[in-house]
Parts: sequence; structure tokens; C-alpha cells
Amino acid sequence: MELRVLRYFLTIAREENITRAAQILHITQPTLSRQIQQLEEELKVTLFQRSRHRIVLTEAGMRLKLRAQDLIELADRTKREMEQKDEIISGEISIGCGETRNFRFLANVMEGFQDTYPEVYFSIYTGIADDVTERLDRGLLDFGLLIEPVDISRFQFIRMPEEDCWSVLLPKNHRLAEQKSISPCDLVDEKLILAGRRSVNNQLEHWFGPYADQLKQATYMNLSLFNKCVLVEEGVGLALTLDFCYVPDGLVMVPMDPPIRNGAFLVWKKNHFLSPTMARFTDAVRRALEGVRTKQGQKGNRRPAGPE
Repeated sequence: MELRVLRYFLTIAREENITRAAQILHITQPTLSRQIQQLEEELKVTLFQRSRHRIVLTEAGMRLKLRAQDLIELADRTKREMEQKDEIISGEISIGCGETRNFRFLANVMEGFQDTYPEVYFSIYTGIADDVTERLDRGLLDFGLLIEPVDISRFQFIRMPEEDCWSVLLPKNHRLAEQKSISPCDLVDEKLILAGRRSVNNQLEHWFGPYADQLKQATYMNLSLFNKCVLVEEGVGLALTLDFCYVPDGLVMVPMDPPIRNGAFLVWKKNHFLSPTMARFTDAVRRALEGVRTKQGQKGNRRPAGPE
């Protein structure tokens, strides 16, 4: 199975038309058809269902498409890394991120890094920790920005400066909107929108304590603060989510009591060769963290105003 043929296969899958795919690939239609037929014979499966006007993937074809995309992406990334000169800081840094306040810190580091090394560009993949760690393991990401609870034992890591606090997202006209905080007993009769990750829900179930069995659960979902806002606005339920500043005017976030605070980590694979570009980036993150700690120390050492 050659990468070239997998690229042919993906082009046909995208275009759903072998004539158009052949034109894009600059090869003849009979040649393309023969390559796909040989691939099907090699794999002993049928990859496409054919009709007069279009061709669509079979179930086996859809499985191959997922694998082929990963293989092509990994091959392209490897080629770019091999082409990179040892002392030239350039190329791609790929980061998988959850939705965390620490992304602003990381974005500031990225902006300063690109000022220093303008030939570096970033690609950002947004996903829950399970998705990000899987892509790290497969070599499809350089770094992951992961939010607790998460197992980082198999990664190198840098702890990020902020903690994310959990809140309840609800309409401003809701009976709980004026409270300074929301306790587990306040949510017993409410439909709730909970996180999709099992480890996060274990954390929330512990927070609910004896009230956990009395809850009305509306739905589960991962990430996407925007979609959570839409669900809350449409009355699907109240969302338990990490606290963010950007919410629509008709909604409000109320802190949970007792509070749940989650740290975050920038991680990368242990015993993994860091290219010069990646190594410089981790150095930039550490320097930025030292700057944050210095500012925090200065604030902590300030003496209160007043008479000597």
C-alpha cells in the first residue's frame, strides 16, 4: 500500500467522481481506476459503491479513509521535519487544546514567538483530553494543552499558570441567577448539561455527593461553549462548565460551591526528539511562566498603603 495510492483514494473519496479526481491528480481516468482496483485487490475489500453519476465510500472505504488521512498527515509532517535545517527555527508547531483560560497565556507566547521567528506557524486542534492524547500518541500533534483531571504520567509537561473554575451557566432570569454561588442541593430539580468525559463526570458526581442520584440530566456534550450557550438559551438545561468571560448577554455564570478548580498542563511525548523549533518553543513557555511568577511575587510583597 503506497502513500501515492492513498492520496489517489482520498481524492476520489472527496470528489465522489473518478473523472474529476483524475483531472485534479493530472493522471488518466483508466490509470486511476486501475490503481484503485489494485488497492481493493490488495486489501480484499470493496472501497466504493459505483453508480452512473457518483461513487460513494463503502463501510470498508470509510474505515480506510480515517486511517489514510492519519498516514498522509503523519508522512507530510515527517517530511517537513526532515527538511528543516538543524539551526533554522521555522515550520509548523501543532497544538491540541481543550477550552481553558490558559489558552490566552499560550496565545501570548505564540504571538511573541512568531515575532522572534516569523517563519514559524501554528496549527491548533481543539478537542477533549482523550482526543488530544490519542493524537499525541499517534504523532499527529507536537503538544497538548490538557485540563485536569487527566493522566500525564507518560508525558513531559509544564504546568500552566491559571486554574479553571467550574460554574453553572444559566439564563439571567433563572431563579438561581442572583445567587453568589450554587450548591449541589440547588440543582436537584434542574435539567443539566454535563461533560462528555467520564473522568470529568466522576469529579462532578463527587461534588454532588448524596444528591448525585436525584439529578435530572438533559444531555452530555464535549467542549464548544457556544453550543452550550445555545442549549441553555433554548431551555434544554443548565450547563455545568468551566468559567469563561465570553457569554451572551442573556446568560450568566454562577460559581459552584464548594468550588472545583482544575489545573492545566502543556504536554509532549516522553523520550521524544524535540526539533530545534519545538525546543525553542518550550523555552519560550518557561520564560513566560517565570515572568508570570515574578509579577505574582511582586504583588505578594507589596506592603499595604498607610502610615509607617
